[in-house]
Amino acid sequence: MSPPSPVQLINGVEFLLWLAGRRQRLVVYHRSMVPTLQPGDEILFNPRSYTQRRPQPGEIIVLVHPQQPGLPLVKRVERILEEKIWVVGDNGEASTDSRQFGAVDLPQVLGQVTCIFSRPVLAVPLKPPARR
Repeated sequence: MSPPSPVQLINGVEFLLWLAGRRQRLVVYHRSMVPTLQPGDEILFNPRSYTQRRPQPGEIIVLVHPQQPGLPLVKRVERILEEKIWVVGDNGEASTDSRQFGAVDLPQVLGQVTCIFSRPVLAVPLKPPARR
């Protein structure tokens, strides 16, 4: 497998592309991509990433679940086959991926993850303001 592609925190360019409608936002709900992505992370993905090229091994993508068409998945491309791709989660024990549903048709790929839009921080209780 190729080395993992880095997923960076959002920068100004990605934010502007999101505002312009060139990126889509998605919340990660499951642990299948831990440690790269955590439950609660919000990611941006580029739906135009693969109009001119195919996904490459190591890239993190958003795709439509092949058995549940309304469910988007976030997975890493492990290998490219003829007209299909093999995807896996970084956390194999918690991931439903090509090991269960097989290779995925290229039209099911929605785009490439470009950055983490926001990451929840550990909640720290705040002291109430002092009364006067």
